[in-house]
Parts: sequence; C-alpha cells; structure tokens
Amino acid sequence: MEEDSEFRDLIIKKLENNGVLLKMKAALRAQIYLLDKENASDDSQASSITNNDSSIEPIDNTLNVALSLVQDLLDCLKLDVTKSIFKAESGEHAKYTFQTRTDLMETLQLNDASGDESDQMLSTNDSKVPILVKYLMKNGLVSKLDDVNDTFAVAASTSNSTE
Repeated sequence: MEEDSEFRDLIIKKLENNGVLLKMKAALRAQIYLLDKENASDDSQASSITNNDSSIEPIDNTLNVALSLVQDLLDCLKLDVTKSIFKAESGEHAKYTFQTRTDLMETLQLNDASGDESDQMLSTNDSKVPILVKYLMKNGLVSKLDDVNDTFAVAASTSNSTE
C-alpha cells in the first residue's frame, strides 16, 4: 500500500516537472469556466424574453486592433487555454472578429520595409514574434530583434509545457 502512494507521488512529481500536470489543470479550469459561462448565458436567456443580438454593439476599429494584438500574442506564446477564455470573454464573433496577422501588420504599417535589415525583419510575417513586439521595435521601444526572437522562442516552449 505504501509503495502505491510512493509510486503515485513519483508520477505526480514527474508530471509536474514536465509541465503536463499544469497544462491539464489549466485546461480543466478553462473548461469549467467556459461551461459556467455557458450555463449563465442559458439562464439569462431563459429569464429574458427580449434577449437578442441587436443589443450587442460592435466595437470600434482601435479596440479591434488591440484585441487582435492580444490574440496574436497568445498565439505566439502558445497559450491556447488562455486564448480560449480570452475569446469567450472578449465576445469574439458577437462583437468583432480578430484580424489576421497580415491585416494587423498592414494596419500598423509593418509591411513597409525600407531596405535596412532590421526593417525587413520587422516586415516579415514570422509567427514566432508577436506583432505587438514588432510594433514596439518599429517605434524604438524594444531594441534587438535577436533578443526578442530568443525570448519568445523560450517563452513559447515554456508556456506550451506549463499552461
């Protein structure tokens, strides 16, 4: 009996160290949250006779860009569970649709490569680097692209195993 509990503890420790257990917990929390939100929505629809989508006002383009940048950041970091909650909370499809990476880069004028190497690197649609970071770099708020690439490569691999 004691061997079973030691074996269980060893397995739990290994799963925690590999990030598997944390990812399972995050996925479970997200599913519970989404189910709870769905149940609350069902309850409110049942209690309100006049509930319709016409009461939902679309968001403006600036907020759409901001929300799309957050979506892109979560994609780059591979925070899929967090992204699913973000989509549900932000009202995607009901109020807006996320812009694609290409559209965001065009909106933020990141497609204009002037010829210097750093501008060309900023204008590429490299999905490892969030568009928000590219925008910050273009405006001089983040300096080295190599450091940013390394940071996000490590962050994405870490978050992929710990979410």
